[in-house]
Amino acid sequence: KFSDIHLEASQSPATPNLAFDSHSWPGDTLVVIISTNERINETQNIRQTWVADLTARGIPHLFVVGHGNDTVNADVLSLDISDGAEDSPKKILRLFDWIHKNTEAQFVLKIEDDCYLNVDSFFDSLSYRKHLYYGRIVRKGVGSIDRTTRIQPAHTGHTKITLDKSPEPSTFADGDGAYTLSRLAISKLIKIKNSPAARRLVSNSTREDKLVGDLLALADIFPSNEDYGSFDRKCMTADSLPIAKGENTFFPGKSITLPSEKHDKS
Repeated sequence: KFSDIHLEASQSPATPNLAFDSHSWPGDTLVVIISTNERINETQNIRQTWVADLTARGIPHLFVVGHGNDTVNADVLSLDISDGAEDSPKKILRLFDWIHKNTEAQFVLKIEDDCYLNVDSFFDSLSYRKHLYYGRIVRKGVGSIDRTTRIQPAHTGHTKITLDKSPEPSTFADGDGAYTLSRLAISKLIKIKNSPAARRLVSNSTREDKLVGDLLALADIFPSNEDYGSFDRKCMTADSLPIAKGENTFFPGKSITLPSEKHDKS
């Protein structure tokens, strides 16, 4: 009935570089936490909180940084790509390529290192397992994209004067928080990224989350947000108090379980 569309997703590496515990739940899901070499020593807070919850449940995780050689040391994967904000689209594509080639993960949750994840709430809901692509949906109409978002944090001179030229309209899962991809979605992403249309997207994109959504759209894969809850806060200046931004589905408090929260400092 489905021909061979799931063949790539069912293929696993002969010698996986990461062990998965079939007795844990969910034992087939990998959590990747995006960081940098500059920030990796500041991740102790999340290691002692929700990352410890992952370990308690037997869910494997990796912190992901750049300026490496595609190897894992303890729980840190150092990719052979720059840590610069301008290279985040290429960094995320290299990450998913590494995961597909080196692990048996059937689902991957990608999250930033300035987020909090309620591990039990997210994984016990099972909603992410129903969808190829899952997260907080962002819809951008014509003229609604800020094409300068990567100019200020860029490290290279070229990027400091380069605008995002990716297409509009666009629908994607918000990468400032967390989203998941199934192994089938990852295999489609890897397969399609070398097509002429995909290469144009890569060369014209500065946001990794939008690039992933645009590439998956070429394969007719679109995000779902069924039962997805998030709360996003941002400090508008270095010394300001964080305020709510974006489309939040709840306000965290002592009586509220927290699926995911992002606290972002500019």
